Amino acid sequence: KRLWHVLLGNRVLQGASLLIATSEQEQRELITAGFPPERVRVRYNGLDLEEFRQLPPRGSFRRRWQIEPNEPLILFFGRLIPRKGADLLLEAFATAFSHTGRLVIAGPEGEPGYLQTLAKKARALGIDRRVAFTGPLYGADKNAALADADIFALPSRYENFANAAAEAMACGTPVIVTESCGISALISQGAGLVIPRSERALTQGLRELTANTALYSRLQAGCYNVVAQISWEELGGRMEDYYTHVLAERAP
Repeated sequence: KRLWHVLLGNRVLQGASLLIATSEQEQRELITAGFPPERVRVRYNGLDLEEFRQLPPRGSFRRRWQIEPNEPLILFFGRLIPRKGADLLLEAFATAFSHTGRLVIAGPEGEPGYLQTLAKKARALGIDRRVAFTGPLYGADKNAALADADIFALPSRYENFANAAAEAMACGTPVIVTESCGISALISQGAGLVIPRSERALTQGLRELTANTALYSRLQAGCYNVVAQISWEELGGRMEDYYTHVLAERAP
């Protein structure tokens, strides 16, 4: 990606009539890079919400992985690379849930040996028996995990958007993300917690969502309201407006 920007990308972007960013965070980055603010618009990544109308039966993922119905279940979903922050989540989970709770880390290994690094860290923290590394999950298996989780956590160092967090919202699962995730502007509207990227802040967030049932219920309900903003029907209308604007500017 970096090589593309150096050799070709910047020239392509400079010649564009309008730039579409996937988040306010990416919009700010483009403006900081020198692109005129009036040429940079935001259109979030979208979801086909119909995919989430009929979720797998509640409890199916828990039964498969032998997780008790009332046991707190924290889910991480993404490529296993250092940037995504699964290592930080292991530390926070060990502190927030010293005796109970389960952590599921789902996703493909994106860096050779990193899965073993995470497994070794879980053993060192004494939580390896309560941590499951499932590998990648797709389709109904992915949705079953998202629906059965109590909290979806993504303490990433950087995300343009964070599609997995959007999918968690579509399943009604409150989210914890770091401020450096592009989707944080949406999450902060009532679908979860946006935190600084630190073990302490993540631990506090996990504890708060687990202990404060009123807050949890409010955020759970808010997930459906927030995710409605990124349906393809909603975003398609926005893109149509952008195209209309560009064509009007080019009209003789």
